[in-house]
Amino acid sequence: MITALLVPADPARPVGLVEIADRARAYSDAIGGGLLDDTTTAVLAGGDTIALYLDEQRTERGLPDNPRAAILLTRLVLPDEALRAVLRGDLLITGLDIRGADTHVPPVVLARAVQAGIMPASLSARSPEDVAASRPGGP
Repeated sequence: MITALLVPADPARPVGLVEIADRARAYSDAIGGGLLDDTTTAVLAGGDTIALYLDEQRTERGLPDNPRAAILLTRLVLPDEALRAVLRGDLLITGLDIRGADTHVPPVVLARAVQAGIMPASLSARSPEDVAASRPGGP
């Protein structure tokens, strides 16, 4: 299990941390059950690498724009206008290790989400172990 950041397109749903199995099906379920698009990866200024998971059929399905995700990616210094233009539907963000395997979302992503005003500071202070312990059934 890894801890990822879920940025829902629906502004009524909170941005938050999710404990998720490291499997494509679990990632798909987290973003609404659609097919996963080709994973977009980015290396952040501090050297952390992240993966962005989106619904492959977000345009065809008419999923709503995700302005909170666009704000966060701008804060993470991902200036790619083309990427932000396709931010429709929910966004799931994980970290990546040097082999390209998904890992816990890096703390810098959480800090930027708080700075952008899209996530409460109390969530960014939670460790992956805290998130795992808070789910039903414990760690």
